[in-house]
Amino acid sequence: MQPLHENHGSWIWLEGQVMATSDATIGVLDRAFLYGDSIFETLLIRNQHPVFLADHIERLRDGAGRLEMSVEQDDDSLRQIIDELITYHPPEDDMVVRITLTRGDRIDHDIGIASCRPRLLVMTTTLDTVEESSASGFEVVVSQRRKIPPACLDPRVKSGNYLGSILARSEAKSSGADEAILLSVDGFVTEATTANLFWIVDDTVYSCSDDLVLPGITRSKILNILDEDQIRFETGHFPLEHLLDAEEAFLTGSICGVIPIDTLQNSSLSSSSSDSLSHRLQARYEQLIDIEISGCIR
Repeated sequence: MQPLHENHGSWIWLEGQVMATSDATIGVLDRAFLYGDSIFETLLIRNQHPVFLADHIERLRDGAGRLEMSVEQDDDSLRQIIDELITYHPPEDDMVVRITLTRGDRIDHDIGIASCRPRLLVMTTTLDTVEESSASGFEVVVSQRRKIPPACLDPRVKSGNYLGSILARSEAKSSGADEAILLSVDGFVTEATTANLFWIVDDTVYSCSDDLVLPGITRSKILNILDEDQIRFETGHFPLEHLLDAEEAFLTGSICGVIPIDTLQNSSLSSSSSDSLSHRLQARYEQLIDIEISGCIR
């Protein structure tokens, strides 16, 4: 039976049951709570269709394997869970899906992973599309904090431990900016706290190479667009000085899409101009989403 649309903006699937997120609980022994021992994916639902879901499931499974965890549900089961959650929202709503996989409960007061059974949570939340625009545009600063190096935590794992990003974002907000860029311990430009970073110098698009950053789903789509449209691009290790020479810059993420950066380290950029490359790539990415949605028959 189709559920009634109650006055809830967020619903969760937990251990086979759907409930309002405000009613959901897990035990205090869950390792995500105790140690941040979890991975997650967030993706957009537009017109009742999960956008690039297959890519997100693939990255979820890859991250789980790298942390010696497993996703017990097959791909079809994950899709069915999300489809069920969608029915709890008004059909006109866009939503955010968060798939979280924890290692499960701590066993015998030990941080070892033997005998732990993973716990899956899938949550949908109504996306508030009404955003206040800032007169000064989207502002980004470079954080004093450094990104955790790959030798300590594989950047290909979208870990639930976001403390470094949380503190860097707080630093940016305290300075009046919207977002922070993290440098590697060697001083190379990596990414933002919750998004990948691109910048443009002399009509060439630059981004950090895969060995230092999360392989973002939107990032990969933008790289494909650059290749298809024969736009020059380079990935690699670039010093901060190279980023500060940028004429344009933008962030990419599964929920935010492509966000042109208007101010970088107190310098104005032309990213939001109607004839900018950032603006064109933003439009091309939205076309990709439209194509994805139009190919789905619900």
